[in-house]
Amino acid sequence: MRTILLVEPAYKAKYPPLGLMKLSAYHKQLGDNVVFVRGKDNELRNRIWDRVYITSLFTFHFKITAETINFYKTSARSLRDVYVGGIAATLVPEAFFKETGIFPHLGLLDKPGILDKNDIIIDQLVPDYSILNEIEYVYPCGDAYVLYSTRGCINRCEFCAVPVLEPAYKDYLPFKEQINQINRLYGEKKTLLLLDNNLLASNCFDKIVDELKEAGFGAGSTFSPSNILKTYIPIYQDRAKRNALPSTVRKIIINELLKIKVKLRPKTKDYDFYYDTLDKYGAEKDLSNLTDQVLFEVMNELGELYERKRNKNKQVKYVDFNQGIDARLLDERKMARLSELNVNPMRIAFDSIAFKDIYSSAIRLAKKYQIKSISNYMLYNFKDKPEDLYERLRINVELNRELGLRIFSFPMRYAPVSRLDRAYIGEHWTPKQLKAIYKILNVTKGIVAA
Repeated sequence: MRTILLVEPAYKAKYPPLGLMKLSAYHKQLGDNVVFVRGKDNELRNRIWDRVYITSLFTFHFKITAETINFYKTSARSLRDVYVGGIAATLVPEAFFKETGIFPHLGLLDKPGILDKNDIIIDQLVPDYSILNEIEYVYPCGDAYVLYSTRGCINRCEFCAVPVLEPAYKDYLPFKEQINQINRLYGEKKTLLLLDNNLLASNCFDKIVDELKEAGFGAGSTFSPSNILKTYIPIYQDRAKRNALPSTVRKIIINELLKIKVKLRPKTKDYDFYYDTLDKYGAEKDLSNLTDQVLFEVMNELGELYERKRNKNKQVKYVDFNQGIDARLLDERKMARLSELNVNPMRIAFDSIAFKDIYSSAIRLAKKYQIKSISNYMLYNFKDKPEDLYERLRINVELNRELGLRIFSFPMRYAPVSRLDRAYIGEHWTPKQLKAIYKILNVTKGIVAA
């Protein structure tokens, strides 16, 4: 059994580290011992690991990522056992090699035999969501399905990193069974984030829509929240016996058990059973004083009561094509098919004023098919002018008023994909203008809404 350390640098992250989650699933499948950490941990650095994997995100996080690599690179048995990968590492590998002495793995782990001599394709594995409970950091999108139904993009936009990260377009990746396995292992989730870069280009578009409906994301689909304590039993039972539960898991278990209390009426069998159980384990006043093993025993004993009393109210399930859809490829038939899904929001790129007619047509199609929550990405500081950004925002305001929609704009500042900071200034922009945009977006948390 090998010892594996998975590291995410301590930059701000909205999405959980999907690559590390799949690596965790891979190594646990092989029987290895896996530990996940964010940032620098002296105790973990001072151990000797069979392998250390360090991920990367944006190139403007280069400094903190390189520092993290250098912090852990002596923690493996040799430098060959330190693996660096991810987005930034693939985009600027030479910079990482110069700074750390480690040349990164480039691209995806989408073929067998990349890490070990076996037939496992790591990119196709079900992500290990349990590692997210090993840390205190909470990802805003951590409790969602994060999947792909396609890879790559047919376009080669010069501002985009996708041609480097995913150079070959794959128009279908099976995902329904992954959703089913996530439901079984970790509980059903409300939101599906599909990270496809160009879904509408796929020759399997209809197949993907059908599969999404079969997976429970058709228009009007709902679900009842899973019993979170039940999902914890197979994952954490052995660790509870060793009094080695992650602190995050302890907090969740205690919080869920306390929720039962507010739903109990005094002088009832359930009320007496609840308090008798707590009293039996010496936890009537404070569950937090219990050892992990005893807390797990309390959880098991109250399991049937928790199942009867927990919240089972139906919730709507949503699919979010998180990278946006290409308005140039959107026609009425495809919009009709998309309307068969619970899409929220519909994300449509509006990266250039040159596409204003195509974009406006796409918005009107969305309105026709009763899709009212719409978001768009607006690239600026590229070849556009400040007036162009203003005009795109104005168009959204007018469409909102005319059509009665809820359009939220996300202006996204361009920087060359190989640049290691955010200091790039486009040819038609000035530092003062960019600073003004930043101040507005800082107040509105990146959103401009009519």
